[in-house]
Amino acid sequence: MRILFTVVLLAGSFVFVSGAEIKGKIYFDRDTATVTFKVPLSLFGREPVLHNLRSKIVYFNAKGQRKVLRAKDAREINFTYENETIRMVSKPHPNSLNKKRPRYYFLKLEEEGSPLNLYIFYDETTSDDGMNSVHTDYVERYFIEKNKKELIPVSGLSFRKKILEIVGDCPEVARKIESREWRKRDLKEIVAFYNRSCKSG
Repeated sequence: MRILFTVVLLAGSFVFVSGAEIKGKIYFDRDTATVTFKVPLSLFGREPVLHNLRSKIVYFNAKGQRKVLRAKDAREINFTYENETIRMVSKPHPNSLNKKRPRYYFLKLEEEGSPLNLYIFYDETTSDDGMNSVHTDYVERYFIEKNKKELIPVSGLSFRKKILEIVGDCPEVARKIESREWRKRDLKEIVAFYNRSCKSG
């Protein structure tokens, strides 16, 4: 893995941007390619900035040619960073209004199993600071896919209601959620337990 640093002049000041060249795989519909991804890293946290990969990623093929892969053109990409395998799966925008021609994004596969898969979608939000400047931020929104069907949002204030609609058919899981033993922060554990111990669905 090779770490790269770039200096960008922004609004009269220097900003350091880092990235890493990391071996990984692209899964297309009919084949798989081993490539080198250019993965952006946070400057101080030294972690992959996954929201920058939500719609496309730069990679180098076996011949060293630079390419840009868009989410709509692959099923999945994955790579390993600091002993963590990161899987980004191509899915239609969870809230797309155009169901016939949706925009595709890479969602992070946080927990895989059957019948539930847990994904993180990095949702773009903008705000006006009141000084003619628009600030862009990204919010992690969680979605559950049950039986390989549509993505169901489980973020927000109505978390307990939404998650019980999905896993309420498993008495032990439902009991722990209703008693608040399991909360939103335990979502990954909820999905893993349901897949491991609940046979319905």
